[in-house]
Amino acid sequence: MKLEAQNQQLQKEVEVKKKIEKNLSAIITNMPEGLMIINKEGKIVFVNPSTELLWEKSGAELIGEEIGIPLIDGNQTELYIRQKSGKALFVETRIGEIILENQIAYLLTLKDVTELRYEQERLKLLERAIFTAPQDIVISNINEDDGPIIYANSSFEKLQATQLLKFLVEIVVFLTRHGYQSTRNTRTEAGNNFWR
Repeated sequence: MKLEAQNQQLQKEVEVKKKIEKNLSAIITNMPEGLMIINKEGKIVFVNPSTELLWEKSGAELIGEEIGIPLIDGNQTELYIRQKSGKALFVETRIGEIILENQIAYLLTLKDVTELRYEQERLKLLERAIFTAPQDIVISNINEDDGPIIYANSSFEKLQATQLLKFLVEIVVFLTRHGYQSTRNTRTEAGNNFWR
C-alpha cells in the first residue's frame, strides 16, 4: 500500500513537471523577444523562434555558430545585426550568466529597437531643422495651465533680443521726451534727492 501511494505521488510530480515544461516551452516559443543561450566557448546552443526571425536564419543555422562571449553581464547594451536579407537591425539586449547542464552559459534577451532608433534619428533631424529655420518657432505645453514655453528656436530668440532692445530704446526716447535726464550726465535737484 505504501509503495503504491509513493508511486502515485511520483506520477503526479512527473505530470506537474511535464505541465510546467510544456507551459515554459510555450512561453519561450511565443514570446516576442528573442532568447539566445551562448556556451562558455562562445557558441550558440539555443535560440527561440523570435531570434530566428531577427537573424532570418533557422535554429539549425544559428546553433553551433560562434559569436563570442558577451562581456557585459546583467546590463543592457545594443547590438547591430545584419540580417540574411541584408537589412540592418538595432537590437537591445540584456545578458545574464546562467548554469546550463552544469556549466556556465550566457542568456541573452533580444529586442528589435530599429524603429525606435530611426524615430529618434528623425526627431533629432527635425529638431535641427526647426532650430536652424529662418522662421520664428515657439512650442509651448498646452497641457499645463500657464502654457509654458518649452522650446524656442534661434530665430525666435534673436527676434526676442531685438524686440527687447527696441523696447528699451523706446523707453529711453519716451523718458527723454518727457524731461527725464540720465542720472550719469546731469541731475536735477529733484533727481539728486531721489538718487541719494
